Amino acid sequence: MHPNDRVVRRTFSFTDGDSEQQIVLELELPRPAAAPGSFGSSVRFRVIGEGFPQDGWTTIFGIDEIDALLSSLDTAAVHLRSFADYRKITLRWLGDTNLGLPKAVPYRG
Repeated sequence: MHPNDRVVRRTFSFTDGDSEQQIVLELELPRPAAAPGSFGSSVRFRVIGEGFPQDGWTTIFGIDEIDALLSSLDTAAVHLRSFADYRKITLRWLGDTNLGLPKAVPYRG
């Protein structure tokens, strides 16, 4: 399997001055955590776009694949919201300000 077969993407848009720009969230599918002695799963993500301050992959760990996936989506959403706040822009997905990413909700078992 080619590494890119394990990557999913979502493209967001924003207006910066007179130009429409795009920023892309890439997320790898969960995999077993690779660190020696570790347990659980990990997910790597990155945001690609002109002006985005962070480059490269960020790795998020979770107890299992779903935990790692949800935690990585939540962390990516925080990165995107912080970028938008800093740049004073509004990110959109499919023309809407709802980016379709989960927001962390504390478990109240």
